[in-house]
Amino acid sequence: AKYRRECGTYVFVGDRPLKESFARMDVRSVLTSEPELWRDEADACDSLAPVIHTADNVLQKISGVRNADAITAVAEVYMMEHTRFAPGDVVTRMLVLDGVQDPGNVGTLLRTATAFGWTHVFLVRPGSCDLYNEKLLRALRGGHTTISVVEGDAEALRSLLAEHDLEMYAADMNGVDVVEVGRNDANEDARTKGIALALGAEGQGVSMPVYELSKSAVCVPMAVRSMESL
Repeated sequence: AKYRRECGTYVFVGDRPLKESFARMDVRSVLTSEPELWRDEADACDSLAPVIHTADNVLQKISGVRNADAITAVAEVYMMEHTRFAPGDVVTRMLVLDGVQDPGNVGTLLRTATAFGWTHVFLVRPGSCDLYNEKLLRALRGGHTTISVVEGDAEALRSLLAEHDLEMYAADMNGVDVVEVGRNDANEDARTKGIALALGAEGQGVSMPVYELSKSAVCVPMAVRSMESL
């Protein structure tokens, strides 16, 4: 992660995700065993990124994927700044990940959030998984280009909640039934504020600095309460 940030680039692997996301990324270069195909792809996206003919064994080494037979290209992509949302962004639903470290978990959460229209995400630093972690990128399959992500500490989160007029709820096994919270909000007949949902680290839960920014703690009722980290 440190080396990635020093270089300002990351490696993006996978033919289909690359084709679907090419136009939304700032690609620095493409290494491929099928240069003509990917030159056409770059031209179609008005990209000036050089397309470099590369042997299959080299692609396999770079990709880090054991079964790389279906991979014909690996891209080096410039990292984006994640200090604030784009000017003019209307933020009504934001997912806050506080110290969630497993790339697979983060990938599942981000893809699920996107499917439900929660396209703004805040990663609490330090402690949360690096957005450009190789396993996370594979889990997202290009989904990182369709969401807006900001990284920062609890104080930065406080400012963001105020800037976008969001009320935050913290997920906690001992929290209030989320259905009841929704029913109460509906009875108030006036949800003028947006919503943020904070999910904490596996095992530790939401940290105290983030918890203190929350309106209340909520949970999804479970028949077997011993099932953790759901």
